[in-house]
Amino acid sequence: MAGKLTARAVLSLSAIMVFGALFASAAGAADFHTDSSPTYFKGGQTEKAVFSFNGGKVKCGSAELTSGRYEGTSLATVSLHPTYSECTAFGQGAEVSTAGCNYELTAASSTSGALSIACEAGKAIVITTKTSGCTVTIGSQAPATPTVAYANEAGGAAPSVLVSPNVAGLTYKSSGGVCGTSGSNGQYSGAILTKGYGTSTFIAQHGIAVGTPLPAATRFHAESSPSWVRGSQATENVFTFNGGTIKCSNGAFTSGEVAGTSFSTLTVTPAYSGCTAFGSQVTFEANGCAYALSAGAELVGYAEIICPSGKEIVITRKTAGCSWRIGSQTPAQPRVDYANTGSGSTRGVLVTSGIEGVAYTSSGGLCGASGTNGKFTGSIDARAYDSAAFAGQHGIWVQ
Repeated sequence: MAGKLTARAVLSLSAIMVFGALFASAAGAADFHTDSSPTYFKGGQTEKAVFSFNGGKVKCGSAELTSGRYEGTSLATVSLHPTYSECTAFGQGAEVSTAGCNYELTAASSTSGALSIACEAGKAIVITTKTSGCTVTIGSQAPATPTVAYANEAGGAAPSVLVSPNVAGLTYKSSGGVCGTSGSNGQYSGAILTKGYGTSTFIAQHGIAVGTPLPAATRFHAESSPSWVRGSQATENVFTFNGGTIKCSNGAFTSGEVAGTSFSTLTVTPAYSGCTAFGSQVTFEANGCAYALSAGAELVGYAEIICPSGKEIVITRKTAGCSWRIGSQTPAQPRVDYANTGSGSTRGVLVTSGIEGVAYTSSGGLCGASGTNGKFTGSIDARAYDSAAFAGQHGIWVQ
């Protein structure tokens, strides 16, 4: 297997059938490609999912199509887990339960794939009507006709994949009544647009495609290895919370040793000083927390906040005696922009934050209420060096 699934994926039955065409067969006839790693998949249906049984049709108006973490940029097989909502079955409301069931997916070629359903012992996909209470149960199996078609889509923020399933021969058991009789003639049709992201919260979209490898996504590059990165404030750094705005005259970050001359993520520890809010002094304590800066499409990336267990960033408004606390998270809008500066060994990267949707806890009082609307703005000029003492500068850039 070219790529390794490192977390349990979460995806609807629709998505499972959809993704069957995306991923390559064990023989490697057609792989599913990403332009960076890790990848989290998320899809939304563009045509309503329709399942057909002896009792009639099941239609779901909404499907949340997500996966766990995948490592690697070329994947031969994947396992995914389902979710559905807003469903009707046989003329009445219905619920679709998929707990304990996963789907093993392969692709025989660039235009067709296969899907098998694998459920834990005693588990199955169960469709239950809300009025009559009858059920249709789909257990572990390889459908007779697991065909899925797909098309690579070049539009949007990054390449994505439109997948259209045409699955037939599903074996199922019915409890009777309006659910009809059991059979092996179940069908599924629909379409779903699937995208790849760099985080578990589906932020920072990057490219995915079927059958055609993608050029590598933007990465950090260093002139030599190892590197120690240090950044100094280029424009004023500003933090905004419910209790007000904090402005810092000095902002900086430093990294530990960074091995290699090409890397997708740069982890740096922030430090701010000369900070004030409404004329009063404010202190910033990182407490071991860091920013994980990742490169994305072109010169746009994203930032995550990572803290040791039990630790948080603490920003204290000293005269007011109140504080804001910020823990590990991927902000709702974690965008950072990169601009390459200088030339040769003096090359650097200007990192400009446009981060919004930061979750924080306030102690109250003049610091205001807790919220999820925190903002970080400002620019840091990052440079690379040959040693931990930040001596011997060498070039760093994003490309």
